[in-house]
Amino acid sequence: MKRLMLTILLLIMATAFAQQAATVGGVVKAEAPLPGTVRVGIHVIDLDGRTLLEVASSPLVVGTFSVTTVPLTAELQPFRSGAIPLPGLGTEYSVSPEGVNFARAVTKVYEDNDGSEAWSLENDVGYLGVASLEGGGFFVLLFVDRDTTLSGRGADLALRAGWNIFTVQVNEQGGLSFSVLDSINNAVLDVFRP
Repeated sequence: MKRLMLTILLLIMATAFAQQAATVGGVVKAEAPLPGTVRVGIHVIDLDGRTLLEVASSPLVVGTFSVTTVPLTAELQPFRSGAIPLPGLGTEYSVSPEGVNFARAVTKVYEDNDGSEAWSLENDVGYLGVASLEGGGFFVLLFVDRDTTLSGRGADLALRAGWNIFTVQVNEQGGLSFSVLDSINNAVLDVFRP
């Protein structure tokens, strides 16, 4: 019985460590100077955009940030075709294979008022704003529990098990270019305090 429990535990740990991580880096822009307590977090959100949990965060360093995700084991839901709006695709896409579970995450800027180095709904103040890509475009983080293909607008995008950064940019001809990356360093978070 002990061997079985140990084997199960090792399989769970191996799965968690095999997940792809993603790194989001860039700059934070604000009209007024930001206090030294400001952090940028990657937040798993529900369908209404409310934070369910913070996956990772980092402080600002001279207006710049870099945040790397950690493995996710909670807050997953079925990833069905058109389940959530994605930049440039809306809900006009399909997901294969069936049975994939996912989580959606965004970058959020907040004041870490309690000094915990983690988001706290009770103590921290969130900023409002837009997350975009330098040069034009948008991104969202998607976690999938297995390798997945996202198809829409003539593109077939491969998502690897773990964290993926889905991006859309307007190309020189005015069309949309989609990609799935594990790292970006050109995020622009334009924020203001409500």
